[in-house]
This record gives sequence, structure tokens and C-alpha cells, in this order.
Amino acid sequence: MTRWERTDVTMTLHCAAGRRLGRRRLLALGCAAGTVLALTVPARSAAAAVPLALEAGPDTTIAEGSALTRTIAITDQVDDDAPGWTYQVSYGDGTLGAEQVTLIPSITLDHVYTNGPASHTVMISVFDGAETVVDSFVVTVTNVAPIASLQIPGQVLEGTTYPGQIVVTDPGAESLVYFIDWNDGLQAQWFVPLGDGKVSVLYRDDTAGSAVDNRLVKLSVLDDAASSLTSYPLTVVNVPPVIAASGAATVTAGQTYTLTLGAITDPGHDVVTSQVITWGDGSTQTVPVGAGTYTHTFTTAGASTITVGLTDDDGTFTGASVPVTVAAATPSAPSGLTATATSKSSIHLTWTNTTTNQTSIQVERCKGTGCTSFSRVATLSGTAVAYTNTGLASKNVYSYRIRSVNAAGSSPYSAVVSARTL
Repeated sequence: MTRWERTDVTMTLHCAAGRRLGRRRLLALGCAAGTVLALTVPARSAAAAVPLALEAGPDTTIAEGSALTRTIAITDQVDDDAPGWTYQVSYGDGTLGAEQVTLIPSITLDHVYTNGPASHTVMISVFDGAETVVDSFVVTVTNVAPIASLQIPGQVLEGTTYPGQIVVTDPGAESLVYFIDWNDGLQAQWFVPLGDGKVSVLYRDDTAGSAVDNRLVKLSVLDDAASSLTSYPLTVVNVPPVIAASGAATVTAGQTYTLTLGAITDPGHDVVTSQVITWGDGSTQTVPVGAGTYTHTFTTAGASTITVGLTDDDGTFTGASVPVTVAAATPSAPSGLTATATSKSSIHLTWTNTTTNQTSIQVERCKGTGCTSFSRVATLSGTAVAYTNTGLASKNVYSYRIRSVNAAGSSPYSAVVSARTL
């Protein structure tokens, strides 16, 4: 085997064919196998010698969740053993890499630190078969504040539950705490841990006196060292109170109509303080708040809508509507019919109308006393109260009856009266 012995100014070479120099290199030096060659060389200072060395580099700072990457050069004059260098890295956070061999004089670091703030000493050891060197540097890991978002509707109805979702972004691995302020003076929610992130939005009432109420929902998320706050505008819409109401779809004018009221429902938990029925014919009726049964008489035919007004701390609202059709009533028979002969050919009739809803008066006549074969001789306006029948034969008896008529039908006939022409 070829080996070197060094003095301060000479190197003595014991020549033998070996693995390091080989035959050609020995001959080039004039060194035959089996001989000893003394070479005079300048003495090298200690600074000129290059033993196994490692430069880990300067300290550094990274954010949690980020990767530490670095290439570290190995300096070695000769490889004293099998090819390559054996190295091992301790990242200072409990992670110890396995021993590895590199065939090039460098080491590549690639490691993610999951939690900050923290300080870790990275130590690298290299062994070349004869020597071992160790170097280190410090990694300062800074904390990154977590960020959370709240997915909720921008507008909700009071008293109605809506689903929501918290979504969080955090490069670190810390345990997080979440806090939601719904800004209604009632609800505040903590989440430790977050779980599936699902939340529920329920505003029991809006601000008194307003149709809409603008709120600012706040979501905070905290880790070991930092926090973030995000705000979300949300509109709470008032829901008016309603009351159960029922009644017949039709009624005849002059007959009694019955309206039945039930329970009041208000998802906003407002208190109803006043309840008024508007009958749809110009009349109103204030009734006690809540359920009850009430009657009314419609006098005019036509379509009407009955409404129930409810007043709470947000205003007055229509709590119920009931449509009703008022049918015309048949008129009653005229009264006081009289018949008076005024000439040889005419008889004058008078009477009194007992209702005002008739649209016409029908006059019927037959000849003789006690006759029954009446026929219509005139149709008069509904306000008529007299009629003269002309063109009659002299000295004949004529009998008369009348009735009132409207769209609903005809009244009964009046009493029969008779008169003799002159």
C-alpha cells in the first residue's frame, strides 16, 4: 500500500502499487514499486491544511407553516473512506433525520416548522470515515395569526333559524379558539374545538320601531399567540304578527255575519297591544287582543274584505284578511196599496215602499172582483209610490196588486185592492 510520511520539509514516499496513486502516478514521480523515494517539498503552514469542514450558515427566521430550505457545502481534502459522506440532521423541534450518505459535497435541508413563535437549533453532523464535524444555526419561527371566515346570509327574518359555516385558515398546528358575537345582546358563542364549523343564526327580534335592523356580526379566532377579527354586516327583517281568522265566504245583506278570530303568531316575540276589525263597509270595531267571535250586519251588496289590524312595538300591520261577498236581499212587499177611480177610464193607485233595495215596482191587474188572472200592466222605478192606470172601460171593476223587485228576486205581492171606474 502507498502511504505518505510528512516532515517539516520532506515527504518520504514508500512506493508500492496502491489504490490511491496507481502505477502510472508512481512512475511519473520516479517511484518504482518496492523502493523508497524522498521528496523535498516546501513546508505548508497549518492554515494551508484543509481538514473535513462544514459551514451550516447564518441564523434565519421563517413563518410557521413555511419550509426551511438550505444547501450546506462540505469541505474535505480527501475522502478517507468509501465514496461519499455520512450525515445526520436534527431540526431542533423533535425531528431527527435518519443517517444518509451523499456522494456530492453538499447537504440539502428541507423541513416545515408547524408552530410558532419558537426558536430551534438545527445541528448537522458529517462523518467521512475518519473525521466528524458538527455545525449548527438557529431558526426563529414566527407565529402567523389564524384567519377565519363566517359564511352566513346577508339578510334574515327575525325568529327564523338559518345555517352558517366557519371556515379557518391557519398554517400553524396550534389549538384554536373561536368566538362569535351576534350583536343582539343575547347570543355569544365559543367553539373549542371548532368541530365541523357549523353554526346557527337566530335573531329572536329586531329593534323596536323598525322594519329592518342592521347588525354587525363579529368573528374572532385565537391561537397561542395571536388573533384575528372579522366583521360581517347582516340585516334582520321584522316579521309582522298574524292572527287566525275565518268566516263565511258569502252573506246576504241584512243578515248577521260571524267572524271567528284565533291565536296571534309573531316570530319576533313582540307583544300585540291593539286589535281592530275593519269590516270593509266603512265600519270598524276595536276588540280585545286575541281570540274571539264577532258579528256584523252588512246592508249593501257587493264584495268586501274584512281585515284585522294588529299593533305591536314595530307598528300596525294587517294580521288577517277575510274576503266576503254580500249578496243583495230580496225586497219586502209594499204596504198600504189603495185604488181610486178618477174618471170613466182611469184608476189611481198609491202605496208605501217598505224597503229601499228594490230596483223596480211591478203593477198587475185583473178585471172583476175576486179575479185571479192577473197580468202586468206597468213596471215602475224602485222609488215609485203611485200609478194611474188609464184606458179602462167605464163602470167596470178592476183589481190590482203590486210587488218590489231587485237582482236578488221579487218581494211577495201586496194585498189586492179594487176600484170601479165612473
